Amino acid sequence: MSNRFGFTSGNDDDNDPDKDRHNNQNDRSGDGASGNSNEGNNPFGGMPGFFSWSSDGGFQQGDLNDLFQQFSSMFNPGGEAPSGGAPGFGMFGGPGGPESDADDDSPIIDRSIVTKTGIEEIGSERRPSEAEKKAVAEAVRLSDLWLDGVTDLPAAGGPVEAWNAAAWLEATTDTWIRLTTPVIENKDSAGDANLPEEAKQIIGPIKNMMNRFSHMQAANQLGGDLGELATQVLTGCDFGLPVAPRGTIAVLPSHVSAAVKSLDIPEEEALMYITAREAARQRLFTHAAWLQESIIGAVEEYALGLEIDTSEMEETIREMQSGGMDPQQLLEQLNNSDLEPRMFTRNEKSAELLETQLALVEGWVELVIHEALASRIPSAIKMEEAWSRRFASGGSADTALEEIVGVSIQTPKVAAAYDLWRRVGEAVGQERRDSLWNHQDFLPRAEHLNNSAAFIDELLTDDFDPIAEITKLEESGNFGKGHEDHEGGEDDTDGPTGPDAE
Repeated sequence: MSNRFGFTSGNDDDNDPDKDRHNNQNDRSGDGASGNSNEGNNPFGGMPGFFSWSSDGGFQQGDLNDLFQQFSSMFNPGGEAPSGGAPGFGMFGGPGGPESDADDDSPIIDRSIVTKTGIEEIGSERRPSEAEKKAVAEAVRLSDLWLDGVTDLPAAGGPVEAWNAAAWLEATTDTWIRLTTPVIENKDSAGDANLPEEAKQIIGPIKNMMNRFSHMQAANQLGGDLGELATQVLTGCDFGLPVAPRGTIAVLPSHVSAAVKSLDIPEEEALMYITAREAARQRLFTHAAWLQESIIGAVEEYALGLEIDTSEMEETIREMQSGGMDPQQLLEQLNNSDLEPRMFTRNEKSAELLETQLALVEGWVELVIHEALASRIPSAIKMEEAWSRRFASGGSADTALEEIVGVSIQTPKVAAAYDLWRRVGEAVGQERRDSLWNHQDFLPRAEHLNNSAAFIDELLTDDFDPIAEITKLEESGNFGKGHEDHEGGEDDTDGPTGPDAE
């Protein structure tokens, strides 16, 4: 039994009760041919017939009347175009519309659309009972007591809460919007930059309308994806992504109960293990206050480098047109061809930074939880194994970023990071190990995940004093430039050097 973000006992179950809901989600967001939707990557997605290619390979204008009528029927209940302008323009602030001077600083993603769509996707779900709230609070109390013995990072000290899916959606939506917005903005820019001049002339008059419609689609898509994820997450920051409020230890007890039904593990022990993981994460995110901004900053840098390559798509269409196909043959060829523009980023180093930081977070959490619980909870080792299977089968940060934010990274190398933190602790002690989280410039780099000995050698040969090191960075003007350390200098023009996926 398995689901996309749940535990698995190792056996696939074709009778998965979540399958229909997943398929419905795919139908809503995909193209019908596969469960993965790439519509957001296509600047012409959702607008059939708007553009076509002439016989010489250039763009030519499609039937704009049809497009305007479609918009008119969607946003004008009477189905008629408003007088004095093109249908739908007034609604989107286009030429002549009442919102033509609208504030350009309005949010790219409308939060109300995201939450409304997300709640619809979640459906009805009961609130946590008083007994569940008490169980979570007690699990956090014990977790903090045991974690105090294996880490020098203090307890988060924030609220302890039991959530349901709707509460998780409400609490994390703002951070997901922050992660998603730069990607959408730069997809817009990348799409504009790669359009032929003929297409730019056609699009110009209705560009504002198209962008607004596209952003509405993005908000709906984000809401649906978050709604699906909300029904499966176990804690506030389930995948090492700091999306919940800093310091808040939140657990979804009904989800924990459902996730471990296929495992031969007492429910109270599973709740203890999963709560302890979240308590450890929140210790880290509270102490390393820079970490959330660093992760979001890496996503922004990734987005800034987005480019769209339409050459393969255009070449495919030229080949179709040169073949003298009749309409039926052309339709069949279109159905069997991948005409999506290719999206890629020039800033591969930002993806490497994301992979490394997420691996270091989850590797550190894995280590301290093992040291704190292995001798105290009989099922701790089983839970570690189940968590590893969950991570490998899709319940991990790379999957969430890819499916929700649209950022492609390799699976973080958590096992390697765990081993690195273990070796560091053995070599220099717990206090110095944890002091490395004082600043991102002190952390291991991507290459150290495959060569922990090199990093330990650096620690052993330096007289490391965190305060003195921070002072040195401030005086040199390099304080807070951890991203540049990962990205290389100005002369670093080689491709990405990140570790291979496991």
